[in-house]
Formats: sequence, structure tokens, C-alpha cells
Amino acid sequence: RRVHGRTSGNQKDLQPLFARFACTLNLESKSEKKVLKSGLPLPWSVDTVASALKQFFCLLPQPLIPYHLHGQLKEANTDGNKVKRLISNHLPQPNYVTLHHLMSHLSRICQECQVNKMTVENMAVCFWPTLFRPCFDSLDAMAEGYGFRELIESLIASYNFYF
Repeated sequence: RRVHGRTSGNQKDLQPLFARFACTLNLESKSEKKVLKSGLPLPWSVDTVASALKQFFCLLPQPLIPYHLHGQLKEANTDGNKVKRLISNHLPQPNYVTLHHLMSHLSRICQECQVNKMTVENMAVCFWPTLFRPCFDSLDAMAEGYGFRELIESLIASYNFYF
């Protein structure tokens, strides 16, 4: 059984994956639906699919967690109720729904950390820069990222509380 952990996907596989996704976005093709429902392995590694997911979030015009909420979320980080209010009341609805589903998915992956080595901490390290897109123009700015990582850890670990 292959152990994954924090491994990047194969870059040469990303473009065909994006192209296939773009062509089948509406899943109109009966053969595509059949493959997805069959449980058959897809032609890409888990690492490639994870890299594609992260790249998708990087290509959005704005980060999933908008810049205008960064300061408020950082201040509220130790108070789960405040964080919950901020994300439910101030995230744009599409961002909230996307974050909800993403955190649900990441939480399920972390439940299998004995097999895949993706603990909540590992997952947060991988995803917080993608979801916040901070500017790393100084060592201080890099150090501030620790609070964002903790926030993503909390959202994953306590998914049912926040969503």
C-alpha cells in the first residue's frame, strides 16, 4: 500500500487533468459519469489530483478567504465562536460553500492519516498559503502565516463545529 504524505503531483499530468475537467465540467458524457460512479481508478495519482486542486485555488482571481477578512480572522483565531461568525456572516456565499465542502473533504482525508500520513497539521501546512495567499515580502510577514495555519488546522479538525 502506497503512503502519500506531502508529495507534489506530477506537473506533466496537470494539464491533461485540467483539460479533461474543462471538457467534462457538466458531466454530460455518459461514459464520464460511468467512470466516476464505478469507483475505477482514475488515470492520475492522488498527488496529481491534490496539486490540481491547489492550483485551481491559486488561479482564482481572489483567494478563497478574501484579504479583507485576514486581519479579523487572525484576531479571532483563538475564539472559535468569533471565527464561526466571521466565516458564516462575512465570507461571500460561493466562498463559504466552497470552503465548507473543502474542509469537509480535507477532514475526511485526515481521518485516514494512519494510512495517508496527512495529519491535520500536514494538511494545514499544504493548504493555508493557497487559501489565504499572503504576501511573503518579509520575515515578519512569513511569521504571521503561523496564525493562518492554525486557523486552517482548526477548521479541518473542528469541521462539524464551524460548518
